[in-house]
Amino acid sequence: MRKRIFTEVQSLAHFPDCQGVKKLANHAYGYRLRVGDYRVFFEFDGSVHVIPFLNQT
Repeated sequence: MRKRIFTEVQSLAHFPDCQGVKKLANHAYGYRLRVGDYRVFFEFDGSVHVIPFLNQT
């Protein structure tokens, strides 16, 4: 699953032309990328940032 999440996150380099992304309202983050049962929350400001991975069960 890590490989799949990594691949999907790499696709964000083509944002906003990528699938599985939803703009969020009233949330701490502006966007969500759906990868199977996992969600990657992120902000987009036009530049690249390294983000920490939070593992919540």
